[in-house]
Amino acid sequence: GINAEYGVRIKGHLYLIFEEAESVNNLIDQVNTGYEANGGSITFNFRIKCNRNKHVQIVPWLLSDNYWEDKNWDESWELRTIFVGGLHGKLYAQALFMIFEQLFGKVVSVKIDTDDYNYPTGSGSITFRSIGSYKKAIEANYIVVKTSAFGSKSIEIQHFMEDKPCCMCKNVTGKKFCKTECYEYFCDVCWRHHHRSFATTHLSVTRNHKNKNSDHLL
Repeated sequence: GINAEYGVRIKGHLYLIFEEAESVNNLIDQVNTGYEANGGSITFNFRIKCNRNKHVQIVPWLLSDNYWEDKNWDESWELRTIFVGGLHGKLYAQALFMIFEQLFGKVVSVKIDTDDYNYPTGSGSITFRSIGSYKKAIEANYIVVKTSAFGSKSIEIQHFMEDKPCCMCKNVTGKKFCKTECYEYFCDVCWRHHHRSFATTHLSVTRNHKNKNSDHLL
């Protein structure tokens, strides 16, 4: 639209948050004439004051699209979890499951991060059944997804850092995760002790001050 005070054309998007979930269904029902369903979105036209049509796209988000998990979940799979970032708003859990299982092997869990209103924030986590599949994904570092729904999108891949105790001393939080062969969390002291003989070949993942992951060869 155009800001009347400054004469500046405004482009972009906004979020509508309803008190009731049923309101989303009512909104979609109101625009069921001339809409086009495309990858989970709805496009419709309406006439604005200057007597021309305006295209508006609605992207509803089902809460069930935030999560997918194998019914036979095993807690031992948790260490085979990766962080995925840069997710497009139309990528739901089931789609990520199919993409990553096809590329790297059996996926057992997909979780999409959401805000306080359960809307996706653009990141998530994926857990694999085998170490081999996890390692293939970590080594890939990123993938590019191409689809007619939103074009091309690069997805970042890192190890998913959790608050776990050091696997050796058990006394403090393991701030480093060995993603080369050990696949365990270590505190700084135990990392140096355990990795003395292969300190130049094992790669660790740590969480920096911005709560993001970073890789180090120590």
